[in-house]
This record gives sequence, structure tokens and C-alpha cells, in this order.
Amino acid sequence: MGKHLTPRKSDGKYMIQVLLPHAQGDFYVRHIEEKLKRKVNAFTKDLIITFIKEVCSEDEYEDLKLQDDKDWNEAVKQRVETRYKAKKENQPNPEET
Repeated sequence: MGKHLTPRKSDGKYMIQVLLPHAQGDFYVRHIEEKLKRKVNAFTKDLIITFIKEVCSEDEYEDLKLQDDKDWNEAVKQRVETRYKAKKENQPNPEET
């Protein structure tokens, strides 16, 4: 693993920042937004995922996808539980009224 790029502590996701030269960056952004009608971040993420699919074996990629799906489902479950607890705590207690 690279020593400069580490996952976020909160969710383990990687945030990648790319500095492009002015003219090329301007072309990249304009082309994606105007010609492809897409958001730059989503398009760039798709490029990276396509790259990973191409360099991994099918089994490797399937393992990565299963782990990411498991992490996603766990994050959704955690959010739902947190919202449920918050909603429950914010309801007035019938015994107090």
C-alpha cells in the first residue's frame, strides 16, 4: 500500500485528488459535463473502477465487489439503526405527559 494515500478513518474509503494541467483539465471537465452530460467525479470514479476490472482476474474482482457490497450494506444498516434510535429518543415519553 502506498505511504501517502490512506483510507479515511470514518469509512475506509479512499479520496483521490488529481491536479491536471490547466488546458487539459479544462478540456476534461468541459468534455465530460457538456458532451457526455455527466458529473466529473462520477465519470472519473467509473474510469477507475473500469481500470480495476481490467487488471484483476474475474475472481479477484468478484471478491472485491463482494467486500464492497458487504461494507455498503453494513453502512446502510448502521444509518438506519442510528436514525431509528434518534427518532425514538426524540418522541415524547407518554409517561411524562
